[in-house]
Amino acid sequence: MLQDRAPGDWLMWRRTLNGWGYSPLDQIDRDNVDDLRMVRTRALAPGSQEGTLLAYGGMLYMPNPNDHLQAIDAVTGDLVWEYRRELPDDLLEVLGGLVDVDRNVAIYGDVIIDTGNDDYVYALDAVTGELAWETQIFDCESMPTRYTSGPIVANGKVVSGRSCRPRGGPDTCVIVAHDATTGAEVWRTRLVPAPGEPGDETWGGGPFEERVHVGSWMVPSYDPLRNSCARVLSTMEGGLAICRLAARFQLAPGTDQLGIVRAISVETGETVWIHEQRAGTMSLVATGGGLVFGGDVNGRFRALDQETGDVVWEINLGSQVTGFPITYAVDGRQYVAVSTGKGNPQARNLLEVIGHLQRTEGLHVQGSLKAAS
Repeated sequence: MLQDRAPGDWLMWRRTLNGWGYSPLDQIDRDNVDDLRMVRTRALAPGSQEGTLLAYGGMLYMPNPNDHLQAIDAVTGDLVWEYRRELPDDLLEVLGGLVDVDRNVAIYGDVIIDTGNDDYVYALDAVTGELAWETQIFDCESMPTRYTSGPIVANGKVVSGRSCRPRGGPDTCVIVAHDATTGAEVWRTRLVPAPGEPGDETWGGGPFEERVHVGSWMVPSYDPLRNSCARVLSTMEGGLAICRLAARFQLAPGTDQLGIVRAISVETGETVWIHEQRAGTMSLVATGGGLVFGGDVNGRFRALDQETGDVVWEINLGSQVTGFPITYAVDGRQYVAVSTGKGNPQARNLLEVIGHLQRTEGLHVQGSLKAAS
């Protein structure tokens, strides 16, 4: 199912295991995109919102902050069920920030799978929302780790990473695989080498117990041909003391445009077109209709012509477009959906750089649009 997807489904974070963020749906195109209309909104749970919807079998599955999952009818927008996981009261104190972000969930067979900040991987019945199985990965009090992204399913295995914390030690800096049917652990791979292991020489002889925060917090990708996964890791060059993630927020000299979308030819590497704007741009989705949908931190959600970069449609959603947009189809009709609300600190810093644009937080709206008849 995951490798042989129906065109109208969106079954994982960026739709495909290679993370392309592309849908072949082409009902909404350059000629009729002006007919797009808002058909529904739904309030989401409070917290930092970066969620990505899954679309399958006429249902949407939305990861909310703080391990709160909603199942929504993909046509009517009605809530079908919701699951709220009980988390320790001292979670923020133990993990130290970003405990409410949940970028994605996974689907396998008849279950929806996620990782929780209580250090469990768990599966919910996709029809009822009842807990199907759960497996503890670490003790969240003695070996805390943070989960801002959910897992993927690769070859029947639930593959998950985590943002390991200094208090947890190097043994929490791992990628772990569980059986997608039973939840049983299959393997775990530590990202911090011990003395004598490959890569040990890069740590300059530092004590093993002090080698921490080689995190793997983003959603993995998977290559079915090579049967291998890939993750984006942090950098050791500058940045924040706790995670060594280099981040600096400022406008480049000579420009007042913070947001940019750049189209680059994969054949030649040449830039085909550039879309620039004052507000910082966020995630994108490309479609078979020749359109690229995406939003910005000022609440605008728009469609660009993939050939020219021209803005061919736009709507003001009233809050930062911090989620990852998707498109799906039910009964032959194509929809586009995206979540909005308070973003992570990086998204909020993009607002502060440009200063005068309106900053809105706390309202979480899910925009879903369809082509008019």
